[in-house]
Amino acid sequence: MILESGCKRAAIYVVYDKQGIIDDYIMYQLNDLKQNIKFLLVVVNGELQQSGRDKLDIPADEILVRKNIGFDVLAWDAGLKHIGYGKLKEYDELLLMNDTCYGPFYPFKEMFDIMNKRDMDFWGITKHHGNGNINIPLSKITLENIPVHIQTYFICVRKSMFLQDCFNKYWINLRNRIKTYDDAVFKNEAVFTRTFEGAGFKSAVYINSDDLTSRTNYPLMFLPKELVANRRCPLVKRRTFCSDYNEFINNHASDAPLELYNYIRGRTNYDLNMIWDNLLRTKSMDGIRQQLQLNYIVNGSTTGNACRNAGINSKVILINNSGMEKGALLDSVKTYVNQYDYVCFAHDKKTASENIFADKSFIANVIALFEQNERLGFLVAPPPHYDVFCVRTKALAQGALYYTAWLLSGNYARMELNNFYYMIRSDSNLKNNPFENNMSTERLLKILFKRIIPAPVWKCLKKVYHLLKGK
Repeated sequence: MILESGCKRAAIYVVYDKQGIIDDYIMYQLNDLKQNIKFLLVVVNGELQQSGRDKLDIPADEILVRKNIGFDVLAWDAGLKHIGYGKLKEYDELLLMNDTCYGPFYPFKEMFDIMNKRDMDFWGITKHHGNGNINIPLSKITLENIPVHIQTYFICVRKSMFLQDCFNKYWINLRNRIKTYDDAVFKNEAVFTRTFEGAGFKSAVYINSDDLTSRTNYPLMFLPKELVANRRCPLVKRRTFCSDYNEFINNHASDAPLELYNYIRGRTNYDLNMIWDNLLRTKSMDGIRQQLQLNYIVNGSTTGNACRNAGINSKVILINNSGMEKGALLDSVKTYVNQYDYVCFAHDKKTASENIFADKSFIANVIALFEQNERLGFLVAPPPHYDVFCVRTKALAQGALYYTAWLLSGNYARMELNNFYYMIRSDSNLKNNPFENNMSTERLLKILFKRIIPAPVWKCLKKVYHLLKGK
C-alpha cells in the first residue's frame, strides 16, 4: 500500500515515568511528530503530575492515564481499545511509539515523505538483525536466538493491515501474557515482524543497516553515530547513554555513546540539555559517567597563565584542622558560595592533592573545562582519592541537575594507568599462578586440591568440612 501526500495518520504514544514527570525531550518529540499526524493519543503508564498533563494537553488530542501494567505492549492495546477500530477506519496509517528514544535529530517529515512512497503494510525506523535460527518457532524465542525484527519503539501500520481481524486478534492474545520485560520483548517485539510477514503482509525499514551485520546485530545501540551521521536516523535509544557497561564493553570498544554524544553536540541543532535533564534525574550518575567516558585529563598550559594572570577573581582559604575535612570545608566556604562560580578543595594530608593542583596554570584550565561543559557540576579525583574536588557552586543548589566527572592531571593519569595495569596483572597472576604469590599454606593446599580432586568429590568434601567446622 502506497500513501498519498494528503494521507491521514493517527498515533498512540506511550509514556512512563516513575515520578509522573514529562521531560522536555518528550515534548520536543511530540511537537515535531504532531506536524505529521492528524490524531495523537498519549497513553501514560502510571502517575502523571498536573504539570505534565498541562504540557501534554498542547500536542495531544487525548490523554489516557492507566495503571502501569504490561509495559508499552498493553498500553498500545489500551490505546487501540480507547480509540476503537471504528474511528481508526478514518486513518490511512497508525503509528505505535514510545518514549524510549531521544530525537528527532532530523524532522520526522523527511522520513514520512520517503516512506509514504514505498509499497508496504507496516514499517519501522531500524532493524535488529537477530542472533539465532531464523526458523525457530516463535514460542521458543529467547535472548540467545532472537530473530531478525523491526524494533517496536516506532512501528507504522497501514490500514491494509490494521483493519484486518488478525491485527485485532494479535493484541487480544497478548492480554494477560505480558508480566515482565522479557515478556514484552519475546512475546511482542521479537515476534511482531515474523508474525505479520507470515500472514502475508509486507514490511520495510527506513534505515538500511544490512551492511553492518558483520560488525553488530544491533546497529542502533552499538553503531548509533553511524546511523545518525551517515544514514540520517532521526532517533537513538535512551539506553545508549545509561545501559549496563558490560553490554557495551562486550560488544564494542565502549566508545559508541561518547561518539554519538559528540556528534549530536557538534553537528546537530538538538539541545543536549534535554538529554541531560532526563538522564540526571532518572539514571545512576556512575552509569552515566561510564557510558559517556566522563574522565578529563587536564594539563597545565605552557603559557603559564595562572588564575591571577588570566584575570580570574580567586580567593584561597586555609582551613584549620578541626573535625572532618568536608565539614570544615562547608563551614569555611558558605560565606563565599554566592560570590564565586567555582570552589576547589584539597586535603594536604594525602599526596592525591597534587592531582588537582598540578602546576600554576592547572586551575585556569580546570575552570575552562567547566566553561566548555555547562552541565558539568563536580570534578573529583578517581576513587579512592576522595579528598580533592572542584565544584560549580550552582550545582550545590537543591534539585540542581549537573553531572560528576573524574579529573586527573597528565602525570597522574600516566601513573594511574600503570597502577591499574599492575593491579589487574597481579590479580590475574594470583588466580593463575598462586604459588608465585605470598599466600597461607592452608589457602595454597585448598587451591591445589581443588585442581586435582574431581568436582563431585570436592563438593562432597566441602559439605563435610562445613558440617565439622560448624560453618
